[in-house]
Amino acid sequence: MLEVPLVLAGVTVQAAALAALLHGDGAAGALLAYLAMQALAAALLAMPLRRLLSRRVRVPSGATLVYLFAAGAFVPLGGVLVVLFAVLPSMRVGMAPSAWRPRALATQRVALVSLPDFASGPMSCVAPRTDGNDRSAVAARRPASASADAGAADAHRLSALAALQAMPARSVSPLLRALLDDDVEDVRLLAYGMLDAAEQRLTRRILQAQDRLHALGDGDAAGRAATHEQLAQLHWELVYQNLVQGDVRSHTLAQADLHAEAALQALSEAPGATTLYVPAADGSGVASPVASLWQLRGRLALARRDPAAARAALRRAAALGFPRQRALPLLAEAAFMEGDFAAVTTAMRSLRQAASLPAAPQLQPLLRYWTS
Repeated sequence: MLEVPLVLAGVTVQAAALAALLHGDGAAGALLAYLAMQALAAALLAMPLRRLLSRRVRVPSGATLVYLFAAGAFVPLGGVLVVLFAVLPSMRVGMAPSAWRPRALATQRVALVSLPDFASGPMSCVAPRTDGNDRSAVAARRPASASADAGAADAHRLSALAALQAMPARSVSPLLRALLDDDVEDVRLLAYGMLDAAEQRLTRRILQAQDRLHALGDGDAAGRAATHEQLAQLHWELVYQNLVQGDVRSHTLAQADLHAEAALQALSEAPGATTLYVPAADGSGVASPVASLWQLRGRLALARRDPAAARAALRRAAALGFPRQRALPLLAEAAFMEGDFAAVTTAMRSLRQAASLPAAPQLQPLLRYWTS
């Protein structure tokens, strides 16, 4: 057994270290000799002491050896005695401190419980499922019962997907796009059809608005302003509902901004149009269409990831009477894009202090984060 020679060698080196310290008369050489022999004794005793530990506290071995070495090196004799007091009695009578905690844990009533059943909505039933295998080949290898179960699951997913048609396109369009790569052909076709139908509805309205714009005369500045504003809003809806991607999205954003700018130009030519009030989304009265158009241009700039232009447009909208409480979240988003986190905190605190227009529920977690 290697432990016995290590213990004898460690005790011998420990005694020699203490003797060197006591008879060294404070000389530097004696102190260095003591420190070296003390470290050697701690290293020799660490391995035997580790073998006395229970298996529960013996792992990880590296950390345990470091702890035992430190106890022996920095607390001469005392460290080793404390470790022995902790482990030796527990091997026979179970009176050591190392035996107290496991017994205390054993007395606690711990039981395994099953996970609760959660009520799931339609979106959780149509999660994308792609396994990269040919579905027909997989079905041929399945038993008849497994194929029947898979068919029932696919039918259930199709029913849940059809139920999503009543939900807002912005909420379901990311899921529908993910389902375009699903391994079930019917799911892919239905998802594509739903996305295409939502896009076609907005496209038809855009074409109708463009026809009205072409029919207007140059003298009808108010009519041209209203039509350009409608076109800007419709193009923005394509982006807001996640119905366009990539270069088409960039082109749509550019078209929306062009129509918003054209609407502002037409309003400047319409007598008294800039003083008209329009209803806000919350039912309150807000400033003229000019302010709403500048707010829209701010949102378009945020979608293009141009925070400087967004901040300038939003401040212009607020100066023209657009409710500052509704502009603050967008200003905070622009500041976040620029990395100005102090400005984000300031905007969120101002939004929390505003009593005239409570923040939307989806903003509450952000308010707690930035103002806590």
